[in-house]
Amino acid sequence: MATRTKQIALDEIQGTFREQYMRIYDYGHELLRANPGSSIRIQLLTAIGWDPNDQMLPIAYAVVEVETNDSWTWFLNHLASDIGAEKMERSTFMSDQQKGLLPAYKDVIPGVDNRFCVRYLYSNFRKRFPGLQLKQLMWKCSKATHWKDWERYMAELKAVNQEDFQYQNAIPPKYWSRSRFTYNSKVDTLVNNMSESFNAAIVDAREKPIVTMLEEIRVKLMTRWAENKDLAQNYSGTILPRIRIRLERRSRSARE
Repeated sequence: MATRTKQIALDEIQGTFREQYMRIYDYGHELLRANPGSSIRIQLLTAIGWDPNDQMLPIAYAVVEVETNDSWTWFLNHLASDIGAEKMERSTFMSDQQKGLLPAYKDVIPGVDNRFCVRYLYSNFRKRFPGLQLKQLMWKCSKATHWKDWERYMAELKAVNQEDFQYQNAIPPKYWSRSRFTYNSKVDTLVNNMSESFNAAIVDAREKPIVTMLEEIRVKLMTRWAENKDLAQNYSGTILPRIRIRLERRSRSARE
């Protein structure tokens, strides 16, 4: 009885799922009216970047029927339309090997630099090849900054487990090892933690009916942008806070 009463109350406040889907077009038109020039596009696809202070920078999100080549191509085309294909071509994309995403890259931004999240690769890797030694060798291969170091660690991996070596070697190192990253990108990160941070920030919203979900995400992002804008306008330094703290920490470590 308590569960039914709670659901009735939630439906009264947020609206039922059926009612929300019926309102989706009205919601889209209202956003366009209130925000001329906006793009309204109706799983959740996201494009999350890093800002100069090494913080999460949500760029775009969209609701689609399912993750496929078509839905990712549609998403990337609209992203290119909004921020410019030229900027996208100079960007580096990191993903968890989502279904249909790699072919979409080739269709929309052929030749763009893209990488795989090593944490995601390892989560698949350890299902077949568990053990601390193999884990350490895989991460050494990923973190190697010179191709000779990568080859040495891969040789160690081969000596420990031939099947493991073949599995890892089948994935081109340009996707997961710093030793093969291009010089175009100024970011050498190996993990897709910004997307994880965004997903954690909207976890409550994702449980809501679609219009409520979209509105909560929109308000959350607007608030974040406004707060960061105020911080940036009132900051007088030349090196942003998080980067300065990191440099100071490394400077102290070097002196010790």
